[in-house]
Order: sequence, then structure tokens, then C-alpha cells
Amino acid sequence: MQHQAPVQTRLSDLLAEHKLGFSVAIAQSNPAMPASFSQHQVHWEASLLCREQVVTTFTASFDLELFGAAPPQDVDLLGFLAADLTELQANPTPEAWLARMKTAPEDPAASRWLWCYEQISLVGDEISAVLGPEVLSAIVSAIDDTVTTRDLSPSMA
Repeated sequence: MQHQAPVQTRLSDLLAEHKLGFSVAIAQSNPAMPASFSQHQVHWEASLLCREQVVTTFTASFDLELFGAAPPQDVDLLGFLAADLTELQANPTPEAWLARMKTAPEDPAASRWLWCYEQISLVGDEISAVLGPEVLSAIVSAIDDTVTTRDLSPSMA
């Protein structure tokens, strides 16, 4: 990623500014992943914390070859979360989400992709409700600085 260092810096600054962190525990699986793909991943149940209080919890999977089996760093988890929230912002309806995933509604994989859409929407809603839409916007803009709060879908702001 060409802008990785500035993105990592923005993510680190965001963690410090808003007193954010993560609590992680190994997860047996990630319902979003097919079993055949999942074997090359390590799954983590991650809770986003603000001042030691849980804001939201989600499952994150990281490639074993790239990240190893050690728990991910907070900045990596926030980047993972920001990427999903940015993808959701760009595809704010279930139909747009499926189109982005190149999946027809009748495809058997559609239910898995729609579950992902719902889970990411829920995480965005929880962040917005607990921390405020400005923090949600800051998380998204950490990797996409063209986003403003007014750009977020209603379920994310």
C-alpha cells in the first residue's frame, strides 16, 4: 500500500486521541469465511474499547503468512475495521454490497455476504451510538480522507 505509513500514523493518532484500544481473544472461526479459505487464517474476536469500556465486538481474520499467529496490534485491528466501514460506506445498500462482491442475490454465497453487510452495519451503528458520528467518520477517514460525516449512510451515522 503506497500510503501505508501515513495511514498507520493516522490510525495510531486516532487510537491515542479517542483513548481507543482492543481486547482480543482467539476465535474458532469466522462465520463470514468459507471453510476452505478459513484454513489459512487466524481468527480473532476483537472488542473495540474506549477508556476500557467495550464499544463493539467483531470477528477479524488475518492471513497466517502475512501476520503470523500472534494477536494483531491495535493499529492493525483499527485498519481492518476502517477498511470494512469504508467498503460499507461506498456500498450502503444490501444490493450494492452484493454487486461489489460480484454475487447475485440467488447465489448461495449471498447469505454469507449479506450477513457480513449486517454485521459491519451493526458495528458502525454501535460506534456511532457510543462514540458519536464524528469518531465513526474519523475511523473511516483514517484510510480514506475524502469521507465526511455527511457521506456516511444513515445506518452508519
